[in-house]
Amino acid sequence: MSLATRDRCLKISWRREVDFVILRGRKVYELWEAKLTDTTPSPHLCYYTKLLRPERSIQVVSTTQAREERDHCDRSKRSFGVSTIVSSWHHPAMSTMKSKALRTCSLFALSAIAFAACKSHEVPPANVPVREVTEDIVTKDVTYQSGGTALKGFLAEPKGTGKHPGILVVHEWWGQNDYARRRARQLAELGYVALAVDMYGDGKTTENPEEAGKFAGEATSNLEVTKQRFEAGRAILAENPRLDAGKIAAVGYCFGGGVILNMVRMGVSLDAIASFHGALKTQTPATPGSYHGKVLIETGGADPMVPQADVDAAKAEMLAAGADVQVDVYPGALHAFTNPKATELGQKFKLPIAYDKAADTKSWEQLQRLLQKTWPAD
Repeated sequence: MSLATRDRCLKISWRREVDFVILRGRKVYELWEAKLTDTTPSPHLCYYTKLLRPERSIQVVSTTQAREERDHCDRSKRSFGVSTIVSSWHHPAMSTMKSKALRTCSLFALSAIAFAACKSHEVPPANVPVREVTEDIVTKDVTYQSGGTALKGFLAEPKGTGKHPGILVVHEWWGQNDYARRRARQLAELGYVALAVDMYGDGKTTENPEEAGKFAGEATSNLEVTKQRFEAGRAILAENPRLDAGKIAAVGYCFGGGVILNMVRMGVSLDAIASFHGALKTQTPATPGSYHGKVLIETGGADPMVPQADVDAAKAEMLAAGADVQVDVYPGALHAFTNPKATELGQKFKLPIAYDKAADTKSWEQLQRLLQKTWPAD
């Protein structure tokens, strides 16, 4: 890629992406290592940030050496209505660059020539750390341990310094993917500290059902290990300074719905649980009188993976345990009805799963009511 300017001709060779920032749900800044050659020629290593336009298909580099500002990205710095903007840091500053990249908003307008030189977006590597700041929430990746296994969670919380109840989000059998993270963000936007936990280890995810089944089987083959991983995530949430002490619930989807039911069966302390199209059947039912929290079961009436007999049995079991139970069955809804990607995946792999917008909307409303009842506003 080359850019002509009044001063020189720049040739940029992209080497690797080393960091990026997401604002308002979109990736807007990328920190790349680049090799720059000018007309001398004298190649040298640089660090560039690239601000992407909403279409995610435009990447532009600065045509002049940029000034550096280290102002934190706050609301006053989110005026992105100007041209696509970037900045650069040269090699001598690289030691401080990575540590401050996510806290930097360097604003420089580009010429029309720069826009003409745009190149297509490259997919970031999976191990690039992500941070997100919006007007209302802050998120970050969290790594924790259980039994020697590295677990990679995703924390979302409201901005500010106030205390809030906490919610553990347990993923579908696909792993702790963008869907689980989106639910954590939504809960943070409602005023909760939400941690999307990792039950597989090392943040493993997949879109292949055979591999997903393998991951899920390994994660639940020993329920004591499952419990240890869940409680490791619970401990991370409990230690969060923004948590309103002792107020923790759990939400689970598909595989995760089964996990959270098993956790209360095994005596994990939770104020409430909500299972969405979750596995309900168990060989180790809760002991009568053992759980007095709230239980919400949201399931599809046409879900062949969770037949009505399992729904009835789970309801009876939780009532006998002493729980406050609510069960909602959505006629015609298949398995995974809350996940917008379910229809695509179902068609691709011939699985009885599909998104149902009406059921998704209604079940989300029921979750909000459950949480409001669990922790009534002062």
